[in-house]
Amino acid sequence: MKLPSLAVAGALAALVLLSGCHTRSISNSDYPEHSNRYGQRPGNGYRGELTEVDVLGVDTAQPITEGDIVSALENAGDARLVRGGRLLLVQSGAPRPDAEMSEAMGRYFTVAEFSGVPADAGMGQGASYNKQLRFMAGRGGYETIVCYWGVLESARENKATKAVSWVPILGGAVPDEKQTMRIRLRAAIIDVRTNRWTMVTTPPVISSNLSALYTRRNTDQCLVKELKAKGYQELAKILVDSYTTTR
Repeated sequence: MKLPSLAVAGALAALVLLSGCHTRSISNSDYPEHSNRYGQRPGNGYRGELTEVDVLGVDTAQPITEGDIVSALENAGDARLVRGGRLLLVQSGAPRPDAEMSEAMGRYFTVAEFSGVPADAGMGQGASYNKQLRFMAGRGGYETIVCYWGVLESARENKATKAVSWVPILGGAVPDEKQTMRIRLRAAIIDVRTNRWTMVTTPPVISSNLSALYTRRNTDQCLVKELKAKGYQELAKILVDSYTTTR
């Protein structure tokens, strides 16, 4: 049976209202509706992310031969952290790592913070950035670098109460939307001396909460803060439990 056009339109509208999703960087995690068309939040200085090429030091300007690939495989090795050792901590896209991550890592290592803001938004820096980073770490006596990336993914589900918000002022205080959010993190451990590296990924951490029209932004940012704290603790735990040695 073919649905009338009005019924089809209504069904599509309902689908749009029932769900929505949004992805943002942990370094650009303000409330989404406050961003411009480039995904940047006014005044936060966000200029994009570092790439793996930037951090791991692949020189894309030079041709890579089959011999280079074989040599890389023959000389491959894991990078490890040393419990109580000194490491340089970098958060991709941020002028300094989030305090919660520095604190989580600071329980097990001597941590120095370093900027993860790209020199030019959207433009890779390749081997140049890797060498500068390792040089700075070496001059400070830091044997290992940990650079980490993260994304926050959110989905929204509108509740039935939204349909009965008759009075605008009162209606704005009725919880009418469930927001579910998760954080996904990954980190590169880089040995300053050899440039050997290990990539680490954490399982996603998920949380949700109800919000109303006038509390939407506050609820969103509370979820962001909660998930960052939990995610950073999980990443630090994995790094310590599975990728750390003692001298």
